[in-house]
Amino acid sequence: MSVVPFGPSAISLPLMYLPQYAATVHWDVPLVLQSFYGGFTSPNIVDDYVNYAKTIFKAFNGRVKNW
Repeated sequence: MSVVPFGPSAISLPLMYLPQYAATVHWDVPLVLQSFYGGFTSPNIVDDYVNYAKTIFKAFNGRVKNW
């Protein structure tokens, strides 16, 4: 992984021993879910979030160590 988003760079995070973390939430909800559920304040969003989490855990299949 490169620190520079638009191409390779001389800085490599794994070589610098910096742990990498994947985030499942970025403190906002897509507008359609915000409109439908009222955001994370609604308990009705839980099932969709669980489905989302299972989907990304399966997609990364153990390649992400830190969540």
